[in-house]
Amino acid sequence: MRIFLLNGPPRSGKDAAGEMLMSLLDNACILKFAEPVKMSAHAVMRMMRGEGTVPLSEAFDTCKDEPSPFFFGLTPRDVYIAVSEKLCKPLYGEGIFGSLPADQIQKKKDEGFENFIITDSGFQQEAEVLQDRFGVQVYVLNLCRNGATFDNDSRGRIDLEDCLSFEIRNNGTRGDLRVRLAEVVRDIENGWVKCND
Repeated sequence: MRIFLLNGPPRSGKDAAGEMLMSLLDNACILKFAEPVKMSAHAVMRMMRGEGTVPLSEAFDTCKDEPSPFFFGLTPRDVYIAVSEKLCKPLYGEGIFGSLPADQIQKKKDEGFENFIITDSGFQQEAEVLQDRFGVQVYVLNLCRNGATFDNDSRGRIDLEDCLSFEIRNNGTRGDLRVRLAEVVRDIENGWVKCND
């Protein structure tokens, strides 16, 4: 079993990299740390309006940074950050959004999945929960892209001890990104890499 944590600022290509990894790995699935955050925020907004249907977690992914009437003029990203940092983490602890996907991973592992790709990794505590639970099967892929920064985002770089970490520069074409990801997968599968390379 392997867990790939895609870490990088907004617009660095994490979702595209996740889809590419899906095609490079057998028995793989994509998970998101932020899914429960988004669903919670959507449910609160619906409750405030007295409406019953809650939008899917990805409903605002294409407009995360645009003010939305659904969020009373705030951006979806602002509301997600508030739900995570001001509500859930103070109530349940800094690692809560690591514990939830850890449970999902265990369940999916029992169903036969072997590779897990988390495309929105950006909190040290969440990554540490997965590392503590699953050990050295966790790999960090740090995506970088010219002009993409963590400014105005609550996430940041993660650094796990005793865990393989790879730098993925995403300044070229989609084909270039796929080639780099294929190299990483090949090196892991062939054991050509050492910890902290």
